[in-house]
Amino acid sequence: YYKLKGSFPTETDTQLSWRYSRLLGGLYYDEDVVSTIKWNHTSGVALPPDTTEETYFIVFLGFTDEEYVSLKTQIQNKHIDTNNVEYWDFAHMQISLAARLAYTLDKDGLLSNFAPLITRKVFDIDTDEDVSYLGGWLGDAVISPYSMENDDYMADLDAENVYQILLGGDRNIFEALIYYYDLITPQNTRANIFRFYVPYEMVKQKILIRLYNDYTPQNEDYYMSLLKTKAPDIYNFIYSIRDGLNERGNY
Repeated sequence: YYKLKGSFPTETDTQLSWRYSRLLGGLYYDEDVVSTIKWNHTSGVALPPDTTEETYFIVFLGFTDEEYVSLKTQIQNKHIDTNNVEYWDFAHMQISLAARLAYTLDKDGLLSNFAPLITRKVFDIDTDEDVSYLGGWLGDAVISPYSMENDDYMADLDAENVYQILLGGDRNIFEALIYYYDLITPQNTRANIFRFYVPYEMVKQKILIRLYNDYTPQNEDYYMSLLKTKAPDIYNFIYSIRDGLNERGNY
């Protein structure tokens, strides 16, 4: 963050926080050309044209070769669970946070607004705000293959909660992270904080509308029972939000 601040001294903390999150999330999520194009439209472009990630970190930001390799390895290891143990997915949290910040700073691309062609199989254009949700919890819930394991649950909720703190404009990303994790207690869970910003009913309806074209509030019970069978991770996500759980539950 402070290397970025030295390189962009006139940028606000919000702008620098976006650069930080986009670059660190990209150390895992810019894994191939297709992924890079997708995330560039969802979370913005942080690298200058015709500049590789490695060149940017080493030449522009001043990392050594060893520091760059170590940083990338650590972030990727926190995303890939090789030992079947609980872990916190740092890269997931950062790329989702970058999507929300890109929306605020108008750094997202136009192509991502056509996501309904993928997530609803109907012709429509998304709002920039919904695109930013698709970069986090909404995308995990409605873009096949659906994924909402516990690490996804924590990363997606943390990204939204930290984003909302950054919107206040008086904290950089480190201060926002420290402030946020100090807020979490067994009573004041990440889901309770999340629901303060994103209501439970909104979460449920956005997911069901995208997964089922003929969803209405009147047939909600039917589609929730269908979801429990077809995509239990997403069913568990919705009810974990409802119940304010700190980690994703099983229902």
